[in-house]
Amino acid sequence: MTIAVAAAALLLQSLPAPRSVQWEIVGEGGTAYDFIDPATVVREGDIVHYTSRLTSVLPDETGGIRIMVIRNAPNCRTGRTGFSAIDGYDAEGRLVVARQTPPADILYREDSPGPRAPLVHRRVCGAAP
Repeated sequence: MTIAVAAAALLLQSLPAPRSVQWEIVGEGGTAYDFIDPATVVREGDIVHYTSRLTSVLPDETGGIRIMVIRNAPNCRTGRTGFSAIDGYDAEGRLVVARQTPPADILYREDSPGPRAPLVHRRVCGAAP
């Protein structure tokens, strides 16, 4: 990788690298593990912002992305969630995709069903939805 390519990748990276944070495990399932960076949990009214890491044990199902670092913005009152940034990394820890959404453009949707969602909600909002 040339220095110019490495510098460009760093400019695109919007969130901390997966290995640079002291992650707290919140939930695990058959194919993925959820972690939260407790230092990033900030509540602003009904919205709470935090950074999470989702590690997949099945990267082939995600186009080779093994780790996603996500800046979340769920609404604790409605239980709907939105994302302001997502960075995807391959198995070697290389950034392969970075997306940012301006706050005004965040789409709030129902959280994905599953056993980990209530655990994450309880951790960042203080109570189950």
